[in-house]
Amino acid sequence: MNPQILTKTEEAIRQEIPGFRVQFKDESLTMKVLGFLAYPFNPTFMDDYITTWGTGVYFPSREYYLERPEVAMSVLWHEYVHLWDQKRWGLLFKVSYIMPQVFGLVFFLLFAATNFWWSWLLLVPLAGYVIGIFLSRLFRPLFWLAFGAAAVSVITAAVISTGWWSVFLFAGLALFTPLPSPWRTSWELRGYTMTMAVRYWLTGDFPSREALAEHFVGPGYYFMSWGREGIDASLALGVQRIETGSIIGEHPFQIAYEFFRKNGLLHA
Repeated sequence: MNPQILTKTEEAIRQEIPGFRVQFKDESLTMKVLGFLAYPFNPTFMDDYITTWGTGVYFPSREYYLERPEVAMSVLWHEYVHLWDQKRWGLLFKVSYIMPQVFGLVFFLLFAATNFWWSWLLLVPLAGYVIGIFLSRLFRPLFWLAFGAAAVSVITAAVISTGWWSVFLFAGLALFTPLPSPWRTSWELRGYTMTMAVRYWLTGDFPSREALAEHFVGPGYYFMSWGREGIDASLALGVQRIETGSIIGEHPFQIAYEFFRKNGLLHA
């Protein structure tokens, strides 16, 4: 595939999403920080994952982007779905994507507000997390040892110091665990339906649904789903909609399909 198709894809998406841009993780301090924080659950965040942040889509590197034009184009259309959903739903999309973990911050703030002089305790699990990241680079299970020790210590100290108010801190910690996120799952199902559609339009075939399902039940998206059967059923429904063409009438899939048609990319 001609790498110039990436420029055309960028232009097509930019018409729908003003400010859209392709950027690279190895050139971004923000992505390096996120990659550091995500390491215990997603150690390949910087090398294998493409991330949307604002209106930017971050690829691992410029070389990754240019040397894999077909893969890169598929990813761009996947991320376009998220950008479109973000444009349409605004704050609702952003907040729901990180639910329920985002509510952990709410309970931490409640703990700090009701126990101001003990709010410094919130730094203990954070320190344990960061120390755990460094230790996990030597041996992955050491992360849980460090973070677990910090969590137990801060809960014990909070109970002794603040009594029943410690329930806010406990709830905050509990919500930051890899609880299922039906909202993030729903958004990503739309994105991966686009991934399947692009593959079908290009080749007449579909990517492995088993491999796609791993994204939903694995650590890459923080175990956003605990129900594999539901994911398999949703992906199967996506395949059916793509094969029958009913998906073409839905924005943003319609935009992608028209791009493929106008540029002669549809599989014969």
